[in-house]
Amino acid sequence: MDLTTLFKACVKTVKVTNKSLGLQEAKSNILKINPKDGNLTKAKEIVKHISSLQTYLLGNKAAYLNVLNYLSTNKTMTEIDRENVDEKARSIISACTDLINEYKRDIRALQMSKQKEEHYQCIVESLEVYLKSVSKIYAEAKAVRVKRVIETYKLSKLEIQPSRKESLDIVNAPKDGSGDFSKKSLSSHPVN
Repeated sequence: MDLTTLFKACVKTVKVTNKSLGLQEAKSNILKINPKDGNLTKAKEIVKHISSLQTYLLGNKAAYLNVLNYLSTNKTMTEIDRENVDEKARSIISACTDLINEYKRDIRALQMSKQKEEHYQCIVESLEVYLKSVSKIYAEAKAVRVKRVIETYKLSKLEIQPSRKESLDIVNAPKDGSGDFSKKSLSSHPVN
């Protein structure tokens, strides 16, 4: 059975009765809002920056990794767009690193209890771990993109390396026309 409405009615009745008798309401500390901690606000701002970078990277990951633009119906990016993503990611990572270092300096400058000091150290550690995980997303995506670009370049140049044994067979093939044709090089085959 829910007694919330009954309780609210009782409180209202007491307030009306006190007001009619001319009594002042006593100040209550039950639901008092403590003043906001400026250091926690700074930490929240850093988290917002890191989260925006994570959202940006994950939102553009498919297009960023899509090297073969003409083979796909997915979102694509030009190289200039990819460079802009790289530049933006690096600048946000750098800015967040600077903000975390500044936050550390601010925390060290404060006079506080041991418990608050540990609390702020845990906040700093969690900020650093979060930034590292988002930086890892960026680094892995960039490594995959570079790998795909190299593979695409090799395929476009048809840089297929023969195995070592095949290249030795071609070099050691007899030049007099005898032997197995599959082991002869095309340049040693006489043309009429």
